Amino acid sequence: MPHLIAPPTIHERVATAATKHDELVQTFTEVEYAPSAFAESAVYISSINSKIAEQQDRVDKLETQRTRNKASHQKLRDSAVRRLAFNVTGKKDNFAELLAREERQYLDTVQALTKAEQGLEALKGQLAEAQKIHEDFGGAVAKRKETLQALDDLYESVFGGPTGAFPDEDQAELAVAEVGYALEAVRAKLHKEKQAYEKLEKAGVQLSRVVDYVIAAQYASRQGLQSQGGDYMDRDEREALTNAKSYIGYYEGLMQAAKGIIPEVGRVGIVDIPKPYFRGDRYQNSTPREMVFHHLIGICREQVGEEVGRLKENKRLSNERMGKLDNEIDRLEKESGAAKDKLKTVRRDVFDSVTKELPPY
Repeated sequence: MPHLIAPPTIHERVATAATKHDELVQTFTEVEYAPSAFAESAVYISSINSKIAEQQDRVDKLETQRTRNKASHQKLRDSAVRRLAFNVTGKKDNFAELLAREERQYLDTVQALTKAEQGLEALKGQLAEAQKIHEDFGGAVAKRKETLQALDDLYESVFGGPTGAFPDEDQAELAVAEVGYALEAVRAKLHKEKQAYEKLEKAGVQLSRVVDYVIAAQYASRQGLQSQGGDYMDRDEREALTNAKSYIGYYEGLMQAAKGIIPEVGRVGIVDIPKPYFRGDRYQNSTPREMVFHHLIGICREQVGEEVGRLKENKRLSNERMGKLDNEIDRLEKESGAAKDKLKTVRRDVFDSVTKELPPY
């Protein structure tokens, strides 16, 4: 009969994993600085880029000034007419002085431009060096993340599930699981709320079309009462009301869909679109009936306006709910991070208690 081999105890699993644990902790210690250094180097690079932009602007302005001074100096130097005029008036020395002054201005500009270009090149060199260091820090950040994941995997392989021998570890692991479940539940609720809000947004598009068509119908009805437009106004009125009826149906469907996702979404109010009728169906003296019908369209417009207000309130409340859920997610994420840190600390202490040789994690 074959002998049954007992599974390793938690102490044996810790002892077996101790060497690997030492290596991972040492690696983590070496790259623990990386996130802050990576962020600081990004700020430094941004600062250098700003200085480069300023220096480039200075170089461009000096280059423009150099070109202008050179052209002015050459024009003065090559101007036989001006030279002759100074000679004729007995101001030959004045011309030489003017020529020398413009030459000095040109040379001063060239010197300033050269200095500015050298400064620009120096900044570009600093940028290249900073980018290389930033890239190295990025590699260290990736290494840190990889090492943390390896530690998590190692801890899970050793401690996953109840250990019995280390109740503090079991309790810390349970706390991580509980906050994780709570976090996922809130995230799922936020996802549903966003889905419902998307329906409300689409419903708003349909309702705005209803508003437009009801206004068009009211205008056509008013023109008909004033005996303006004739059959054209009658046709426009019918088309507008028919379209309004269609779009209010789309709107109600989207609102029902939103309420199906999130029951807190408010109900749709009463929007009674008057049924259009043909002028040939009216009494010979149709003015009284047209006045009644015009009044019904006015009531419909008021109802649509009230529905616009209800939709606006529904969207406001949905945004409010999403804001609360976002805050709850932030709170739970912090709680989850703290619980995970505590679990790692407890597991580190277990390793330390078993091996007595683990470096601080």
